[in-house]
Amino acid sequence: MTQHLLAERLRVIRAQQGLTVLQAAEKIGIDRHTLRDLELGRRRPNFETMEKVARGYGVSVGDLLEERSPVPKAPSRSSHEADEVSEEERRAAEVSWQAEYEELGEDLASRWEDELEQKLALADNNPEAFFTWVEEVRHVERAYLYRLVSTYMVAVGRLEAVIGVASFMSRRRPFWRRFEEVTLTRPEDQEQQQKIVEEVKAEEETLLAA
Repeated sequence: MTQHLLAERLRVIRAQQGLTVLQAAEKIGIDRHTLRDLELGRRRPNFETMEKVARGYGVSVGDLLEERSPVPKAPSRSSHEADEVSEEERRAAEVSWQAEYEELGEDLASRWEDELEQKLALADNNPEAFFTWVEEVRHVERAYLYRLVSTYMVAVGRLEAVIGVASFMSRRRPFWRRFEEVTLTRPEDQEQQQKIVEEVKAEEETLLAA
């Protein structure tokens, strides 16, 4: 099995179990960045890591390494069988696509958390720069969320869209809780901070109710 196919297999298994990268990494017992690298094909795991991943997902190492052969085209196959294969292939593609999109959201949230700790130095010394960065985060976040909702609604339906949104909302909450805890000196900065917090909560309620 090639590294690319293994990476895809790992993404599909995680998606089938309904786990984020962070949840899966905790379940397996490895660093989330390690799991992300494995799923993106950036790292080839040793056998010890493969055993840990397999145990975490409740499968065998052989299941992880199994290379699924494409279903051969057979003219004699009945239309019913063809429909079943088509549906299976369609669902497999959806799972892979959802895993990729979820991975993007995980990367964004992880990066913002890391950057927030660095940007906190600006909070009092240069609040304008701090809030400019926060607004940039919000802009990207809103674009991701609305794209996720609209795309999921068309591709896989409302239920999957709600699940996808809820998953990302859960992943981003630590960032906004940390932002809400930031102690700002100037009253106008405190007011802007509270306004952003309220807007974020309102957006979340709107998206989950859509």
